Amino acid sequence: MSRALRPATLADETEISEALALLREARDKLSKAGATKALSAVRIALKSVEGAQRHARHRRNRTERSD
Repeated sequence: MSRALRPATLADETEISEALALLREARDKLSKAGATKALSAVRIALKSVEGAQRHARHRRNRTERSD
């Protein structure tokens, strides 16, 4: 039996979207500054946050349907 999903809210998705925007801005600035190690770390963080966004969207869609 699968575990119940914790419901995600629109606020959760909004917070994640804001984090993505900030990371993208940081990526651009680090690229211009030539900070390659920090740029690499931010790119990894971006991938992680994009996954979190997909997960939150899925949780929100699944929990809305089951109500």
